[in-house]
Amino acid sequence: MASFILQPHRATPCDFVDSVTVEVAPAPGAWQFTYRVAGDIDRLDTPAPVRSGPPERTHELWRYTCFEAFARRPSDEAAGDETYAEFNFSPSGAWAAYRFDRYRAGMADLELAQPPGIVCQRQSHLLTVEVRIAAPELLPGSPLALSAVLKDLQGRVCYWALAHPAGKPDFHAAVGFTAILE
Repeated sequence: MASFILQPHRATPCDFVDSVTVEVAPAPGAWQFTYRVAGDIDRLDTPAPVRSGPPERTHELWRYTCFEAFARRPSDEAAGDETYAEFNFSPSGAWAAYRFDRYRAGMADLELAQPPGIVCQRQSHLLTVEVRIAAPELLPGSPLALSAVLKDLQGRVCYWALAHPAGKPDFHAAVGFTAILE
């Protein structure tokens, strides 16, 4: 298991969040991502859980509180291949998966054999979102970018990531791919 600490983007302060961490571990036939947000969670706007049936692919989850992982295949960068995958996980259980041909271009839905399993536990000072996902894009040695979009009850959004580029928040930027899937 590997643990990572996300950093807030300097242009989007988040005074009610103390920390955001992510643990990544292999699971049988899949990977387990555990996102933890510590702070005054009562101020965090989280979507209501999906109530009937399995969660479905949902677009534009980034407009709300959600957690993200971006992955490149281990050999892609060295071979000049710029493709990467984006995975979005909502505390509601909704999810999305995309494939990009290169930086923010050629976006298409990424088909998964089964939807990710997402379990959310909310307490007054801790939100935990556990994700179990199987995807061919998630291979040992894959460079990862891990991030979170946190929206408060007043509609303000703050962005957390392993690393941020200069300027506005951009989770797709190459500078964010600082973790390795092990």
